[in-house]
Amino acid sequence: MRFPFSYNTEVRKHVSSRTGKIPPGGNFTAFNENWIADEKTTDEIAVEVAAGTGLCAWHLVKGKRSKDTTVCIKAGLIIIDIDNQADGKDADGNKIQDQQLDVNQINELELCKKYLSFAYYSPSNAEGWPRFRLVFGLEKPIIDTDFYQWFTRQIAAQIPGSDRRATQVPNLFYGGKSKADLIVTTQSYIPAAKIDEAYEAYSKLPKEAATTEASLELFEVPTQDGGVDLRALVSGTVRSLLEGEEPEDRSFSMAAALKEILGWCNWLRANNLSLREAPLDIAHHVFENVYQYSPELDGKFNRILESLSNADDLLPAAAFTADNPDAALWKKIKYVDRQLFDQQCPDQIKDAIQRDKPKPSNSVLQIDDFTLESEPPDATVAVAEVAATTPKSTSTSTPQPNNTMAPTVPQTPAQLIQLQQNNNNQFSENDIAEIIVTNYGDAFLFDSSLDEFFTYDNDEGIWYINDEQHIKRRIVKTLDTLIQAGVLQRYNSATVNSVFQILKAKLLRSVKGGRASIWQSNRGLVAFQNGVLNTKTIEFSPGNQKDLYFQTKLAFDYSDDPKTLARQVGELARDVYQRTRYEFSEVEWSGIVTLGEKWRLDVGRTKPLAIVAIDVDDTTNRSKLLPGAVRWQWVDGQAQIDDVWTPFAGATEYRVTFLVIHRRA
Repeated sequence: MRFPFSYNTEVRKHVSSRTGKIPPGGNFTAFNENWIADEKTTDEIAVEVAAGTGLCAWHLVKGKRSKDTTVCIKAGLIIIDIDNQADGKDADGNKIQDQQLDVNQINELELCKKYLSFAYYSPSNAEGWPRFRLVFGLEKPIIDTDFYQWFTRQIAAQIPGSDRRATQVPNLFYGGKSKADLIVTTQSYIPAAKIDEAYEAYSKLPKEAATTEASLELFEVPTQDGGVDLRALVSGTVRSLLEGEEPEDRSFSMAAALKEILGWCNWLRANNLSLREAPLDIAHHVFENVYQYSPELDGKFNRILESLSNADDLLPAAAFTADNPDAALWKKIKYVDRQLFDQQCPDQIKDAIQRDKPKPSNSVLQIDDFTLESEPPDATVAVAEVAATTPKSTSTSTPQPNNTMAPTVPQTPAQLIQLQQNNNNQFSENDIAEIIVTNYGDAFLFDSSLDEFFTYDNDEGIWYINDEQHIKRRIVKTLDTLIQAGVLQRYNSATVNSVFQILKAKLLRSVKGGRASIWQSNRGLVAFQNGVLNTKTIEFSPGNQKDLYFQTKLAFDYSDDPKTLARQVGELARDVYQRTRYEFSEVEWSGIVTLGEKWRLDVGRTKPLAIVAIDVDDTTNRSKLLPGAVRWQWVDGQAQIDDVWTPFAGATEYRVTFLVIHRRA
């Protein structure tokens, strides 16, 4: 049987004979391009790959890998990388071996015994530290990239020592160092029936699970010894978190750190650069320092990650503050790894960096510049020159600005510097506000009906009030940062107040053109700890819903079991009413009711405010009644329950627990 795949013979010309990989600063373009689509038997594929031919499970558009999955056509193989390596590094910065599987144990795994097509040693294999790859043929090619990645990770989870980071789509693999690196070949493969069975299971997964997998893929950047040190590239704020500095706002700081790390991942992938340490490990390190526990303990890390908008378009902070983002980031690379910069940086970027170097200037006064013979310019000539460049106007017309002299609104701090130089250090607070909104605007809003700012808490999934002083403190910290960067000379309280007022307009959120508050946009929706319920469609959406603008959540998870949910609602009501002017009591009732019969409930001597059924047991199983509010009337000092509780003919026996609410005396 023949299986679709792609191979790359060009890469063999550029790998190191010692490591079997392209060395730092080498020709990675040869690896990311030059992939030839083909279909062969697994025996034929195995021989070529063991001898050094690059291997890809997918047919790729134009034979090139891209940072997204749009280049993927179809896949005929699943490739599992066994690296027997623990996450992170030891105190000396070395990789940590975690020996879980060697080649003699492959056939002990039921999965490999049934479906393994071939296995070969990877270039990283070393004596005492076995590293190899397991390749499974697919009887039925896969075209859905999300399903392929999920399926691959399900298989990898069943194989000890597998590297989850090597499961992104599309992934490229080096071949072995020689034909001797071929471990085993078989005639087995994963049958179409198993693939269909897996796809059926995948299609039933909640959307959040698939989204989380896609988000984690954003951290995928090739890693190798001698790669760039990401810890040295990230901003000072992220480095301080890595060093254990306690943040003022944990949720905000964690989101900012993820943006910085993902920004570097996006740029490094686009420029075919590798790292020495997995970015996801660094992100987890930040999380552990910020929250003081492992990200695997709950879903908080993933929730913060999912809250980031347009994550695949992010760039590092250094790019935001530059007129030429690429040049600014290559300058960071130059600072961290000069050799890599010299070998990999495009010539046009090098030229741009050279041109942007500040020119030396002579600050020593020259006596020739000031002679007794020189005279000041004629004042009348100066006035005439100014008048010639000033547009004429009348009392009934608005002077039109000279477009050639009009300052442009700067988009970055670097442009602010240029604007100051060109316009006599004149710029508006609007420029500063725009920078703040661009950086942090998705985490803040202003509600004009309440005259309050609100901040989004990624951990809790709610918006909460941020008072004026905290907003101004954030403005001050931003201004301080701009001063340190040389963007501003100074500022005062008037600057802070002006930016504060401008932010009100820029961060204003409302609905219906301002006729209604933004908080009305979630009407008909109920926020639980684990997601949001639409009370009109009874559809439940898992996870936080930032754009639905919830300020509170119920203190428990949504449950499909109505009895469990009703009990939780009852406990919530008890807690609420105990702290208000209302009191509650639980009343149990049991008996047989026939259709049309009105039955009565003894709830005390005073008329209650509300009655809620919090537990319903239909002992005859003749109806499926859900807990909830009931219809009732106050008759002769008792609550008379409507016959809505007996929708079927004949007698039905019930045991019901009610929550009865009275006004506190």
